[in-house]
Amino acid sequence: MKQSLTTNLKTRKSKTKFSFTHERNEIRPQMMRNQLKTTFFLTFFLLLLSGCADSTDNQQKLDQFYQPIIDSIKQKFAPDQRVDRITISTTWEADDDCPTFVGKTTVRGVRDALLNAFETNNLCYQANINNLPASSLKADTFGIINVSVANLRTQPKHSGELTTQALLGMPLKVYDHEDGWYLVQSPDRYIAWLEAGAFVRGDRQMMQRYYGGPLAYLETAPTRKLTTTPSGGLTIRDLTPGSILRTGKTVGDYREIIMPDGATGYLLATEIRSLGHWQNRAESLELDLLATNFYGRPYLWGGTSAKGMDCSGFTKMTYLLNGYVIPRDASQQVHAGEEVPIITNDPAYANDNLENLKNGDLLFFGNLREDGSQRISHVGIYLGEGRFVHAGADNGFIREESLYRDDDEYAPHRRESLLRAKRLSIGTNGVVPIKDIIQSYQ
Repeated sequence: MKQSLTTNLKTRKSKTKFSFTHERNEIRPQMMRNQLKTTFFLTFFLLLLSGCADSTDNQQKLDQFYQPIIDSIKQKFAPDQRVDRITISTTWEADDDCPTFVGKTTVRGVRDALLNAFETNNLCYQANINNLPASSLKADTFGIINVSVANLRTQPKHSGELTTQALLGMPLKVYDHEDGWYLVQSPDRYIAWLEAGAFVRGDRQMMQRYYGGPLAYLETAPTRKLTTTPSGGLTIRDLTPGSILRTGKTVGDYREIIMPDGATGYLLATEIRSLGHWQNRAESLELDLLATNFYGRPYLWGGTSAKGMDCSGFTKMTYLLNGYVIPRDASQQVHAGEEVPIITNDPAYANDNLENLKNGDLLFFGNLREDGSQRISHVGIYLGEGRFVHAGADNGFIREESLYRDDDEYAPHRRESLLRAKRLSIGTNGVVPIKDIIQSYQ
């Protein structure tokens, strides 16, 4: 064993001498360079491991100490991010002692509450959290829809999801801007992104000029064209039901209509109603009558206009034409109005368990979560005698169906998923007369 080991050592020495004899001037510098490279990469690797460890440690601190505070602040001040907005981003570099928080919010008091909570828990921080509207907007924090139907999206780009719509003449609050898009809030308090060309932006005086003059609205007529002259001419806008119109002079059978951007056109006077009629309509609901005027209109996810509606867009639109502004989504509408008791656990689905309902009540459908809470995913309008009208994605258009199993248009999956019913009227939660919104800008 020793002999073998000695032989191997000799062999290695021999090979080494051979190499040095022929490459003496090249190998020593090469060996030094290799040693330097090894040292460099080893040092870099150790620093990398140290940085990763610091980064992981920082993330653990964020998750354990900071994020619960941020979540509690959001839950307290903006439990529904569709109507109140709090956005906070966090960075914590490995060589920083404290994390940096950058954010924006539509809710006053969020910044102070957040920073006070950090200090109470002895947490260091750097923060730049600003209240909206953005200071760069200056006084121009209002807007008026300037097209028949404006598409509001979840992101500031055309490929963003269509989340809701707003009709011509509707007032907006403007909070922020990004790459030609504006973060706006519609009268139902829904917050989303809108392209600059779909509305005019200005200060409160602009709002007073538009809403302080004579106003009218388009009720149940199909889409109408606003033309440059009473006799016709070029079309400058199309109009849909629910549009709030600033009116001018009367020319024969026609009425001058003044657009938010100042453009003027003409429309038959018989096709519009005074705003006073709209404001008074809320006292005598005609929900079932107005709802049936939309029969056959296409289903559109995010739609809230006569051009296309989703389920809650349809109910919202019907109530709007009756003089109400109600919440946007079904999961929001279920919290408005007054509860109407119904029996939903009758295995026989008897017909007499809907006797408390009245025409115009909202019916809410969905399922139960694992914790037993209700998940509302659909809404329709009750018409009486077990029948209801709704915009269902499975139907493709607005139609009438029945909750009674003996009817030809019985919808068993709707009957089985019926969870609640609400009655909306002035003075109940979440129901705002359109006149109150308009008067706030006069």
